Amino acid sequence: MKKCTGDTGEPVLQMITAAEKSSRPTPQFTNVADIYELVATAIDDVVSLHTLNGAFLFVSPSVQKVLGYLPSELMHSAITDLAHPSDLKRLRPLALMQQSRNKTRTIVWRCRHKDGHFLYLETKATLLVDNEGRPEAILCASRDVTERENLLAKLNASRKELTRQKRELERVNARLSTLATIDGLTGLKNHRVFQEQLEIEFRRARRYQLPLSLLMLDVDHFKLYNDTYGHLAGDEVLQHVARLLTLVARQTDFVCRYGGEEFAVILPNTPADGALALAERYRTTIASENWAFRPITISIGVASLTPEIQHRAELIEKADRALYHSKQNGRNRITHIRELEALLQAAS
Repeated sequence: MKKCTGDTGEPVLQMITAAEKSSRPTPQFTNVADIYELVATAIDDVVSLHTLNGAFLFVSPSVQKVLGYLPSELMHSAITDLAHPSDLKRLRPLALMQQSRNKTRTIVWRCRHKDGHFLYLETKATLLVDNEGRPEAILCASRDVTERENLLAKLNASRKELTRQKRELERVNARLSTLATIDGLTGLKNHRVFQEQLEIEFRRARRYQLPLSLLMLDVDHFKLYNDTYGHLAGDEVLQHVARLLTLVARQTDFVCRYGGEEFAVILPNTPADGALALAERYRTTIASENWAFRPITISIGVASLTPEIQHRAELIEKADRALYHSKQNGRNRITHIRELEALLQAAS
């Protein structure tokens, strides 16, 4: 190809004929080594040749633009002399190339600029061997990737911060979930969870025709206890009652704080007679405990699922009526709703 001027005065390329080509002088750069040196001088990447120990044998003029050094200033040093102390281990693969006979390695490391600051270089190293395959030298091509590495560092820092914030959010959400389901004073499940769990057990019992009972428990004369010994002492009573109820409960029993001094226990797969026996265990455990100021007792109302009960609210209402009957008739006692309904039916 050759340049000429077209009609517009702009230079254009034309094909060079074979005759013209043969008549042109031969370029100087026919030696491969000359071509390599020309390329190394022309490109912006730093091209360097090193002994197997890393000492500089050659470095391209572009090193001054990238690192600030004149090539002659590096001729009596090694590549490790320029590395950040923390990145010396990153250069170790270069030393191992002659052992593993890996032809190429690419590493990213921090290199000291002449003015003292460090920048990131991405270095592609190639192991050069003689005709018999013995390692002779290491050829390196290095480019400045500081901007890229700083951006990656910022992205990694942002990713870590997002991960930290996510974990913190999960921790807070777990805490909020706990606060939403656990009674803060007693540590038992709260009224909301009681309603949800009773609905689950109620549906299961009706679907599979399983027995289900509910206990409603109330600490006797609790207001008087609070007024006499103070709210702090009253709180301690409720906490201790909760611990005792949990201690007595079977693995399948669901104990919760219903509200105030009132507790509830869901008894899955438990018919009326079994519920009464369990209620007695709860009652006697509380009554026999060694309390700080005066004896503490509980009254209990019991209701069991029957075909007539269509909603969980009806089961709660029946257990609550039975509890009221226990409190109105001496306290520290147990009433099953069937007893109360039998009395009412007999009275009518």
